[in-house]
Amino acid sequence: MFGYTDGRFGPGDNITRVEALKVIIFARGLKLIVPDTLMPTLFVDVPKGGWYESVVFTAYANLMLGDYLGNEKLNPGEFITREEFVKMTQGIFE
Repeated sequence: MFGYTDGRFGPGDNITRVEALKVIIFARGLKLIVPDTLMPTLFVDVPKGGWYESVVFTAYANLMLGDYLGNEKLNPGEFITREEFVKMTQGIFE
C-alpha cells in the first residue's frame, strides 16, 4: 500500500469509496483480480482499464458491494461514510 503520488501518506484525510475498498482488500490479504477484457463493466462509472477496475472487481468477487449491486453507478470518487465502510467490512474478517 502506498500513499499519494506526491509522496505524502495523508492518514487524516477522508478517503473515497474505492480507496476504502483497496484498504479492506489489502487488510484481508486478498490478491487483486484483473478482470478479463471480455467481462462486462460492473458500473458505468468504473472505466475499463482504470487504475481501480481491479479493486472494484475484487470487491465484487468477495461480496463487498452488496448495497451497490443493481445500481448503475458506484460513485467511486465520493468520500465513504462510516456506515458504508462498516457494511463493506461486515463479516469479512470472521
